[in-house]
Amino acid sequence: MAEAELTKFRSLTGPVALWEKCLLAAIPVSGLVFVSDAPFYLGLAILREQYLGLFLALILGGVFLSVPPSSRADLHRVPWYDLLFSFLGLAVGLYAAIYFIEIMERMGEPDALRLLLGSVAVLLILEAVRRTVGWILVFVGVFFLIYGRYADYFPGDFAASGVPWDRLINYIYTDVNSLFGLPLAVAAVIVLAYIFFGQILFAIGAGKFLTD
Repeated sequence: MAEAELTKFRSLTGPVALWEKCLLAAIPVSGLVFVSDAPFYLGLAILREQYLGLFLALILGGVFLSVPPSSRADLHRVPWYDLLFSFLGLAVGLYAAIYFIEIMERMGEPDALRLLLGSVAVLLILEAVRRTVGWILVFVGVFFLIYGRYADYFPGDFAASGVPWDRLINYIYTDVNSLFGLPLAVAAVIVLAYIFFGQILFAIGAGKFLTD
């Protein structure tokens, strides 16, 4: 890995480093459990969206521990706000994972807690994208948020019915065609499986053999 890539991530020690490793290790472990249908064999009914909520929680929790907010930030400590962001990331994902069946039953009746967590989830995802990918995708995401709310003000063929903020946030946070839709599912199931088994191949030397 190039030096420029290494400096994107923090190098932590102590209890925070242990917690970071636990979060990051839980990502492939939980993915392997879900992909192998282990819950089914254990007699547990786990919806795909519940697994995606757990995946989102682990990703957000890990990103704010591992990735500093800027290139000038200290790479050997986690500031209080990143600890807060990491905790909030775990909260918004685990809430969806634990209560998704109840959410489906009351999809069109969002309460204040769901709207609050949905707003926090959108902001955390935008910040995580900024840290890991850059500003371009953040601008794209913000544009479509604004378009979804104020589409009735757009000209010509771009005009549509604007959606109130509460309905928009509820849709983004809970609908299976939005946050817990195909893109996150591909990352959490297909991409994760390829990366996991690819690392196994390289660990046992098969990757070098195939390359040669």
